[in-house]
Amino acid sequence: MLSKELHDFPIFVVEKKGNLSLSSLLAGASKGYPPITVSKLTLKIVNEIDESGRCIVFNRPTAVGFHILRALELVAKTYIINTGLKEPPPNRCNWGEYIQILRTGDAPKEITDLLQIIKDNYRNPIMHPEETLEPENAISLFNICGSAIEVICRHLP
Repeated sequence: MLSKELHDFPIFVVEKKGNLSLSSLLAGASKGYPPITVSKLTLKIVNEIDESGRCIVFNRPTAVGFHILRALELVAKTYIINTGLKEPPPNRCNWGEYIQILRTGDAPKEITDLLQIIKDNYRNPIMHPEETLEPENAISLFNICGSAIEVICRHLP
């Protein structure tokens, strides 16, 4: 009977992921951002960041990328809205369009360069269903997107 119960008992092990604290990721990855950054994030953005962190813990690397890229896109859209730039029409909501709007709207080069690098080197390649992220690449993407989120928030009014 003990053998059956142990077999059916949901026991699992989560291992350390890079230099990230598993307990911090489970508690909410957004809590690791500076308070000034968090104060400028919507609940939807915070939820995406936190879900991405949980996906790191439970070794769901492609899901890490999905959620952290969604968070970054939402932050970029927030910047566009809060600075009075014109949003793209619904049928043209894509990263290329957002970056173009930011460039023509005189957003800091630091923002547009970061978004372009992430778009070209991370986002576009993994948006194809046949592509998956490896755990190490997911952590790198999580970190670079986190940095980009902080940079954009520094410039948010």
